[in-house]
Amino acid sequence: MQNSWYQIQAPGVGQAWIAGWLTSVHNTTSQTGTSQNTTQQKYGKIMTDVLNVRSGPGTNYTLLTKIGLNEVHEIVEQKEGWYKIKVGEQLGWVTADYVELVSAPVNNTENQPTQDNTYAQTVVVTGGTVNIRQQAVIDAKVIAKVNAGERLAITAKQGDWLEVKLYDGTKGWIAEWLTEPTTATTSSRGSILESEVLIAPIAEGKAFKIIDSAGRPILLLEGWTSDQYQISSSNDNKIILELDGPTERNYEGKNTRLGIQGIKIYPKAQKAVIEVSFSFAPTQSISYDEASKKTRIQLGTKQTKGLTGKVIVVDPGHSSIQPGGWLDPGALGKYTGLKEKDVNTDIAFKLKKLLEEAGAGVIMTHTGQTELSLAARAGLANSANADIFVSVHANYSLKNNISGHSTYYYAPTNDAVLNTQKYSRQKLATLVQRELVIAGGRKDMGVLTANFAVLRETRVPSILVETAFLSDVEEEKLLGTEAYRQKLAIGIFNGIKAYFE
Repeated sequence: MQNSWYQIQAPGVGQAWIAGWLTSVHNTTSQTGTSQNTTQQKYGKIMTDVLNVRSGPGTNYTLLTKIGLNEVHEIVEQKEGWYKIKVGEQLGWVTADYVELVSAPVNNTENQPTQDNTYAQTVVVTGGTVNIRQQAVIDAKVIAKVNAGERLAITAKQGDWLEVKLYDGTKGWIAEWLTEPTTATTSSRGSILESEVLIAPIAEGKAFKIIDSAGRPILLLEGWTSDQYQISSSNDNKIILELDGPTERNYEGKNTRLGIQGIKIYPKAQKAVIEVSFSFAPTQSISYDEASKKTRIQLGTKQTKGLTGKVIVVDPGHSSIQPGGWLDPGALGKYTGLKEKDVNTDIAFKLKKLLEEAGAGVIMTHTGQTELSLAARAGLANSANADIFVSVHANYSLKNNISGHSTYYYAPTNDAVLNTQKYSRQKLATLVQRELVIAGGRKDMGVLTANFAVLRETRVPSILVETAFLSDVEEEKLLGTEAYRQKLAIGIFNGIKAYFE
């Protein structure tokens, strides 16, 4: 099988390919009536950030719910390029374009656990809440659950399954497709991951390094005592290091993901000079270890009141370009068919104008359509070392009489970076929700938490705003007017302004 297609042996033709969604896969049986050692394709792995689940096999059917990247669901039926799947106790249809067929491994003597080192020694969980099972099969008993972001030690591998050791010492099996390997180190559960992104030897036994500490840069000097270097700044956005001793090192580079706009290393008389320029004005927290001759310069962002100089990423929800060229419209208004993407984009640009007039720098994740994944949208905020990230959406419910404003944040205890931002994330969500209700005048549905991709993947304080419900007749009419969308933009703006004050 390749990308949901099967290679077959066709009579009179030889080898050929057929679309998997136009076939039904069955186990073959030997002459003695026993099942052959083959695996039936009965499960689908979701290969896009968000996939709509509908009541029938087509885009004209009612939207039931949404599922996310790397989720695996049982397939119960196939029809004309669509799969009918089980989502909890519910049945619904998804397009086969974003589903990769996977199978439960067969228990046989050729598929026993291995103890080699060809796989990563630790993995990070990428699914939402993932089951740990007693055996390496998808219908085995669930013995524990882990959350996205948790890191687990691998003790064995069997087919597409990994045996992992939990923090209480229990061992169980996790589907490999719901994890990603990691080579970064962590001292204990909940510690911040650090990795070296630049190693520049300066002289024998001496080096300059840049460390990525959960999206924040650290400058590391190795081999100099505390009286053998000087730190200065030519302006608010540049740090200059003058290190004793000659060097032949010449280097220029940058790391925009960490907010480093430029790195220069060059010799000057009997010194090595390192200039590091940033997209932000860094604060410095310096520590020196005499025994190892290591100086660690932890960098942060200067805290100033008001919006002047702040970098804010605004994300109009949906509008992703899908394979085939069509745009994800988001939810559709229940009564007029108003597209969520159009509402989100208009409010987001109104918000951008208000923020820029107040002195903030605004980065839009897109201007009406985008090929960026949800994680890549969050990555824009991380790369820019933004102060905050705001995603703008409109809500929808299959239930009657549901309406109002809500604002989401995410700060789980198992993600050290996000959890350290809990106060900031919750504060931002609370203030925006307060001002949104004042401006919009609808029901206050409160500040909520959810494991949304854009909130999970941002390394800066972030929120997702659900402005109003397209499934409510009155709110859909309001969202269809420019005047009301302006009110909502003002509400979000006032909340952001209050956050920085």
